[in-house]
Amino acid sequence: MTAPPLVFSRVVPYEIEPIDFYRPHFFVWLPHLLQHIPCPECKDTKRRTKQGQPVMLRVLGWPKQLRRVVDIEHLVFIIGHRYRCAHNKCKKTFQSWLPAIMRVLPPPLITLFPFHLTYRCGLMEHLISVLRTSFQRGIGPSPFANASGLLPSNCPFPWWNDPSGYAGYVPLHRYFHAFYDSLIELHAAEMDQHMAMLSAEGLSHDHSFKVTGILGKVNGVATFGALHTGHNDCMPALVEIPVTLAKYGHAPVKVVFTDNVRGDKSALEQAFPSLLYDVSPVPSSALNDLVLPDGWHVCRLGSTFQINSRMNCLMDELHGVDDKGELFVAMDLEWPVDRETGIYGKVSLISFAYEKAVYLIPVAQYTQDDGCLKLPSSLLVVLRLKRIRKIGVQVKGDLTHSYNDCGFSNSDKLLFVGALELGPMAKDRNITDRAHVSLSDLTGLVLQ
Repeated sequence: MTAPPLVFSRVVPYEIEPIDFYRPHFFVWLPHLLQHIPCPECKDTKRRTKQGQPVMLRVLGWPKQLRRVVDIEHLVFIIGHRYRCAHNKCKKTFQSWLPAIMRVLPPPLITLFPFHLTYRCGLMEHLISVLRTSFQRGIGPSPFANASGLLPSNCPFPWWNDPSGYAGYVPLHRYFHAFYDSLIELHAAEMDQHMAMLSAEGLSHDHSFKVTGILGKVNGVATFGALHTGHNDCMPALVEIPVTLAKYGHAPVKVVFTDNVRGDKSALEQAFPSLLYDVSPVPSSALNDLVLPDGWHVCRLGSTFQINSRMNCLMDELHGVDDKGELFVAMDLEWPVDRETGIYGKVSLISFAYEKAVYLIPVAQYTQDDGCLKLPSSLLVVLRLKRIRKIGVQVKGDLTHSYNDCGFSNSDKLLFVGALELGPMAKDRNITDRAHVSLSDLTGLVLQ
């Protein structure tokens, strides 16, 4: 409630004072006039009176200070009573606006109290609505606290001879930040229940390794190494989706959107078997299957003798060119990948293409007891010769992978060299707009 409006008259002389323009807004909260209030402490401990009735609170008087609450255009001061429990084992006192009192009041009566109180302050429902809308639209606590017209802007008028008079109150941005966090935490259970009851036929999820760096650190070390988020309209947790869908009778998941389909496909199909129902595989490329031209043949080099013989023939071809000449061969490597963990294995196949011949060299047989590869001597020479250019997509990474699988240290001077990347070459010739392109995509751009 507020004081009656100020009325001026020409008939009755009246000396205007600054205090007349500042009429505080009051809210009287006396719930004991509407019903008897049980003692919250005795109710929790199940104490009873000698007659077996619930212990009720008694009026103790008016509090020494009012409770200040911030609204959109003004401040509101709450006036209430103090209550005291008459039980001999309790004798606790309560303010009429405390959360403990609100907890024992009936819901229809609680709806008449339009405030959310904190330890020393509080906000009114109107301001909370504006606060939530602003945060949802990207307006942070600092711009919200500095916004004009949203918070009390009419400063009260102290007496003319009192320069230190009361000048109003506007919470800092830290207060709005903490208030919004506590409000979300207060309703977290209801939000989780609401989210669990929504349908999730279409989902999207993502892995992030960037936001975790600013979440929080302990002694300079990041608390989390990665973050997984999954959401539809309700942002449910990924592991709870199948359980809640079956619990509330919703249809299973039909589609999941992700930015890494190949990497996430196995894990998502394992979490949601419904993704495998009525699915028609789509070819990874619209091009026809590659067929070797006439005159080309594939040769499998399965023994050390065959490998050394072919590699020696390849080096003999190098002797037929100039001293500064180079020999160009197409090269590619293959290795196993665990689809569940994403861990790469050792190089298992090396392929060369030269003069209408494709040589397939299975190297898994050369794995030693320590897990390192011990390749034939002639093959090592070819990999270390700079004049034999190895053509391919991301072939430099393939050479590094095979070099590490052989157990060589980075201090060795005889590295695997001679890589000639097709990606940067295609970008320089305006075939593609990016250098990091897959071999299948680059083949499709060239052959289309």
